[in-house]
Amino acid sequence: MTASDPNQHYGMAFLLGHEDDHRDVGQNGSLLGYSGSMYHFPADDLTVIVLTNTSDQNAKSIGSALARKVLALPANPTSPPRARQPILTDEPVSADERSKFTGTYVLKVVAGGYHDSFAQYRRTYRVFDENGRLMIEALGETPERLLKQNNGSFAIRSSPQAPVTFVIHDHNALTLRLTNSELTLAGERAGPADPQTFHRMGTY
Repeated sequence: MTASDPNQHYGMAFLLGHEDDHRDVGQNGSLLGYSGSMYHFPADDLTVIVLTNTSDQNAKSIGSALARKVLALPANPTSPPRARQPILTDEPVSADERSKFTGTYVLKVVAGGYHDSFAQYRRTYRVFDENGRLMIEALGETPERLLKQNNGSFAIRSSPQAPVTFVIHDHNALTLRLTNSELTLAGERAGPADPQTFHRMGTY
């Protein structure tokens, strides 16, 4: 039971909630730019499912708005305005720095996991030098440029509030760390940055 809403409960991996007096059962969540929501209203014979693949959407809010419309309920209050996006810098990255950071990294969830299943999650990234630009690529996604910030961390334009950092030991980048509003992923460099190693590591 939640302190803020005694009519909402959680158990067996389902949320038992409500839209006003209309009871619902379901689940919602998000991970690395994707979000999903599925809620069933037993007394109303209504099921609302929302799947998104954009990081600035909230499937639960969209589903709630759809359900309330179908159930002829007033709209939820608008949420407060979002925080301003940080201004990204683009500091120079030397060839020596680029060579230290390049490699294939296998990351796992180190903070922010909601339950034990997050411990099984793995994501493979490749950091590589492309014509003097430091790039990052998640397996199955489009490469993006890593922009060096004033504080020494890196950022990507598609997720400006999610810093990318490298932990360096003995002049080598051993650990890559990605942090967003939901999860922190970190992992050691598992091999070189060539595409063959990248795809092979991604199948583990």
